[in-house]
Amino acid sequence: MRLLEIVIPLLLAVYLLWPHPRLRTIRLAPSIALILTFLHLAVEGYRWQMIPLYALTLLLTISSLIKIKLQTDWSRAASYLTVILLAVSTALPALLPVPAITKPSGSLEVGTIIFELTDESRKEIYSGKDEARSFMVQVWYPANPLPESKKAPWMSRSDVYAPAISSFLNMPTFFLDHLALAKTPAYMDAPIAETSTRFP
Repeated sequence: MRLLEIVIPLLLAVYLLWPHPRLRTIRLAPSIALILTFLHLAVEGYRWQMIPLYALTLLLTISSLIKIKLQTDWSRAASYLTVILLAVSTALPALLPVPAITKPSGSLEVGTIIFELTDESRKEIYSGKDEARSFMVQVWYPANPLPESKKAPWMSRSDVYAPAISSFLNMPTFFLDHLALAKTPAYMDAPIAETSTRFP
């Protein structure tokens, strides 16, 4: 799970498990979690595995604000039952995380470029169409990324491959949509590094 995806359920758990009576700052924890949810959507990106957690955050925020206004509090039993619901809601994004790719240990940054090559002498056997065979080649190299260079996706054309893999696994086509959120430590189409020594 990514940073905000961890912090949001932790805030809700602190709110639910805090001994009675709750401090005023603790009562605001769901509201802070809701603000972090909007930040998560803007920075880390939406993914369907988080929908139960989004809904629970919204419900707990509304409930906590009503209870602040009415000067009431959750019963201990309701808090514990809601913690179980929180654990179940958190399980899905934890079991299907966005892959985190480790940065290489070398001193140089990494660039990558993708080529789609066509072999006119062979027919494509997978598309079901009468066309020449195409295949993709991806190259990684020492790079000197520009300030505007963007991180390369972990899976290029995830809009095509993720649904295809999901269908192959007999899952709904959106099952692996979160793979589009994974980035590599390599920069897409970055200029090659200039150095006076040989590359490793």
